[in-house]
Amino acid sequence: EEGEDGADGGKFEIAHADGRTERYDAVVLATGSSRGGYELARNLGHSIVEPVPSLFTLSASGEVGPGGTLEGLSGLSVQNARITLKVSVPGRKKKKAVVQEGPLLITHKGISGPAALRLSAFAAREFHGLDYRTGVSVHWAPEFGSASEIEETLWGCRSTSPRRMVSSSCPLLSERDDSDGGGGKTSAIPRRLWSSLVAQARFGAELAWIDAPKKKVRKLANLVADYDMEVTGKGTFKEEFVTAGGISLKEIDTRTMESKKCRGLFFCGEVVDVDGVTGGFNFMGCWSTGYVAGNAAASLVRELEGVEQEVPS
Repeated sequence: EEGEDGADGGKFEIAHADGRTERYDAVVLATGSSRGGYELARNLGHSIVEPVPSLFTLSASGEVGPGGTLEGLSGLSVQNARITLKVSVPGRKKKKAVVQEGPLLITHKGISGPAALRLSAFAAREFHGLDYRTGVSVHWAPEFGSASEIEETLWGCRSTSPRRMVSSSCPLLSERDDSDGGGGKTSAIPRRLWSSLVAQARFGAELAWIDAPKKKVRKLANLVADYDMEVTGKGTFKEEFVTAGGISLKEIDTRTMESKKCRGLFFCGEVVDVDGVTGGFNFMGCWSTGYVAGNAAASLVRELEGVEQEVPS
């Protein structure tokens, strides 16, 4: 409870569980993503940006389940993939695209890895608004360009590798990143994933490139460059749960983490509308804002008590 400064000291009255009440000149609100913390801030005049989950994996049960293209590929990682979420924006004909690129991991429930997690962070509100049920597009080898460019590369295999089997020879080769200095080239799309995409394009298991129909080559190129994946829900990344949202930064002096509306009230951690793209950034945000808020609160109390401030050496 916020009150007037009194002779017994302090403008904030804190009620303890045992019935005691005490008054303080400065309070740091470090309540994480609990609803109670948001309500306390709201009661003291602050605006709350609606908290929504962030940093989550994407479930795609139809893709990894029985009969899905990614069935049996759990644990397989793609070195560099691009994921795109397109959402409608009121008043605009063209959809908004949220795009992230990086390593991608196929799991027994859907997809994870840096690219998927960053997409969940940057599109946290969009996913929430769609109830975590929407389509995303995956480009399994973005460094090789558009679907038409990939089609041209694949069609070229009729002359460069005519007798090789389509199902076992992916021509999209990337430089191998070997820590031992090895070098060479490797398939940008892992062998098992390539075989699944080839099967989805309805190529026969023993079909050679020289016999590949143009229509099926085009279908395969589209599966590589614009693979439609239906997201059926969200999971958690390890045991992390991060929220996007909280007390509006517009109402906080970020130099001290003090409220602009209520002197002596400070905030830190997840109660504030700040979230990072990986757990490490979120931990750092909590520690950093906690350090700033704690020091600023102590400085305010010293100032009110007339104690001379220590000057850092």
